Amino acid sequence: MTATPERRPVLLRTIEANQLFGELCLCTTRSRTQGTTASALVACEAVEITESHFLGYLRRNRLALDALLYTFCLRLTDAEHRVEVFAHRGAEQRLGRLMLRHGISGARDGRVDRKDTVTLSVSHNELAQMAGMNRSHVTVTMGRLRRRGLVRYRREGPLRVDVQALTAYLGSIMRSEE
Repeated sequence: MTATPERRPVLLRTIEANQLFGELCLCTTRSRTQGTTASALVACEAVEITESHFLGYLRRNRLALDALLYTFCLRLTDAEHRVEVFAHRGAEQRLGRLMLRHGISGARDGRVDRKDTVTLSVSHNELAQMAGMNRSHVTVTMGRLRRRGLVRYRREGPLRVDVQALTAYLGSIMRSEE
């Protein structure tokens, strides 16, 4: 997580069991930038590996080096997708792009029900954190998208996104802004 100048948290990534995180700390020794910060939502254990041990392991293990490179590529792709979402100032565009990206990318909680519908297990609060918005703005915007038939959801239930309809709607917004 990170925080905006108003100290509002923004969810950057959810780490599952046995996933690597904090790898960008390798860059801190040369650049003196801030390391990784993580917040746990459930009881968990994290193992800290020193830079020298980690680099030594990578030198001895080519498969581990390949896996780290793959992880960096995934992180870079995720960062570019996030920039694409944040590049949209309008709430409908931002949330719509976020939901499409989250569902289509095969995120851990995205499931394709049919060819044109993706189910996401994500709350308005989580959407707000991922979109850099406040929860009330997300709720109002999601209500507008629901009235247009682009999303379906109930309290404490999954979010169903009509991928084709939402994609067409977002495209029409883009065309009208040109």
